[in-house]
Amino acid sequence: MNKGYWALGGALLALSACGTPAREAAGETTNAAESGDVHGDETDSPSLLLTAEGVMADGTPESMLAFGSNSLDAVEAVTALLGENFDQDESDECGAGPMEFAMWNDVWLTFQEGEFVGWELRAASEEPWVGTPGGVTIGSPRSDLETALGGAVTVEESSLGTEFNGGGISGLLSEDTPGATVTALWAGTNCAMR
Repeated sequence: MNKGYWALGGALLALSACGTPAREAAGETTNAAESGDVHGDETDSPSLLLTAEGVMADGTPESMLAFGSNSLDAVEAVTALLGENFDQDESDECGAGPMEFAMWNDVWLTFQEGEFVGWELRAASEEPWVGTPGGVTIGSPRSDLETALGGAVTVEESSLGTEFNGGGISGLLSEDTPGATVTALWAGTNCAMR
């Protein structure tokens, strides 16, 4: 393990131990229509929107955390939405170099040298809703993906499976057919081993 990981890990543990006040505790909720959330959920649950540039921690442009932001700011913002129960890990074997991770079940943030550099979604989430501003999440049909990304989606087979890329967002499809569904999403720098 490298020294940078321990510095980040210690800070993340301190953050999770002291807690970050959740929006619900502060009495703050965001209506989907008011936030500009386009996934169609009519509940008051805020969304974690995953974009090609970073994340919107409560589904609004004002909450945008761009890649290159401080890693602790990213963790704090996502913790306020997804909760304080997250895991940490690291890898020195990523193609892009050593990386650290904060993982809320199937939502992962990736960090390098104290900066937020990527995200990954591995399973669907209902509350709060997690996906792209165009409404794509795990299980979305390929047609929704192509609509949300403006139709400019390339698909190819890789060692990871049926991999797609469009508009700066990548991921996996269940198969290379019109009826395929999205099985993974990511953007930014990740640790995929091809």
